[in-house]
Amino acid sequence: MIAIVPAAGRGTRLGALTATTPKALVPVAGRPVLAWVLRGLALAGASEIIVVVGHLGEQIEACVADLSPVPVAVVHQREARGTADALLAAAERVGCAPFMYGWGDTIADPAAYERVLRRWDGHAVLGVNRIDDPSSGAAVEVDASGMVRSIVEKPPPGTSSTPFNHAGIGVLPAVAWDHLRAVRPSPRNELEVTSALASLIEAGEPMAAVDVDPVFDIGTPSGLRSADAWARTFLGTSG
Repeated sequence: MIAIVPAAGRGTRLGALTATTPKALVPVAGRPVLAWVLRGLALAGASEIIVVVGHLGEQIEACVADLSPVPVAVVHQREARGTADALLAAAERVGCAPFMYGWGDTIADPAAYERVLRRWDGHAVLGVNRIDDPSSGAAVEVDASGMVRSIVEKPPPGTSSTPFNHAGIGVLPAVAWDHLRAVRPSPRNELEVTSALASLIEAGEPMAAVDVDPVFDIGTPSGLRSADAWARTFLGTSG
């Protein structure tokens, strides 16, 4: 299984921290966030990892081989056009094959990636985490059997009844490439992977949900602080 890590974000909400450092290299408990993601994907069984870079990507390209326990390649996203476009930047290297992905600005227990891949049976698998209000992420409706019934990008605050959010970890079948290529710009003028996931569901493709809590988005100062506090405790107990 090849894994893709979109790591092209600018991290503007982190202010001075990302003025000269790419968001994926911001330290969490003394380790670049990207190192956490790469380790998780490698532990899951990824045979190769493709990191998609953009803003200050040369810094990531210079050090990513030292951060990855498995072979890693770097591809460039020509412009920041959204998460679906970031995955498509790796399409030529992956070919017409299933793939795993993990956002390059997310911190989770490295074992979470393995839990997602373990559920893979040829159909899509989506890592989800619990959140009070998924209006800042993607609301995922999960039925009693653990299957995803719908996914909505950034629903208006207070309008979603599901406790689940897309955690930025997943495995997608080969047919997902067609859905990614068909994505049209969202109201935010981005090509979002959520649109492709929703399209897969509408087409009748089964999609399982796996709870991967805790998950931390390091895109804001508060998120980074929470991730750092959790990671220091995690390292203290796991070594």
